[in-house]
Amino acid sequence: MSFDLDPRIAVETVPLWADSQRLILLRDESRWPWCVVMPITTQIEFHSMDDAAASALIKAVRATAAAISRLPQVGKINLASFGNVVAQQHWHVIGRNQTDPLWPDPVIGQPRVASAAPLLQQRAELLQRSLCAELGRSEPGAIPHYGWPTPD
Repeated sequence: MSFDLDPRIAVETVPLWADSQRLILLRDESRWPWCVVMPITTQIEFHSMDDAAASALIKAVRATAAAISRLPQVGKINLASFGNVVAQQHWHVIGRNQTDPLWPDPVIGQPRVASAAPLLQQRAELLQRSLCAELGRSEPGAIPHYGWPTPD
């Protein structure tokens, strides 16, 4: 199996956590803590995955939701898996609150507003620690290079 991260996802995310079955990414979005959870598979549809892979994916989605829910200013978690723009299977896990700029409307499909580097780094560090605790690891794991842009 050859897994290649869709470049549309790679260009707007930073890696947080990985293992042999799953990849958890932080979307560079200033208004909401927004993660993308991906199975490392060529299967496009959730129902096409075998039971073990589907269970591992859902465990990662739940862990990501729990990690985001512990961030300041998060009162609600939104989950979505569409695949209309990027067919590669992925789940959006988004932290929302009643004072965010689009509440209560959906944020999927809105133009992205990139984060300042310190905010992105702070969120990444907090989420990595929480994900390690949720998923029972002391470190986020070696994250393969799936196409993230290299810093200039």
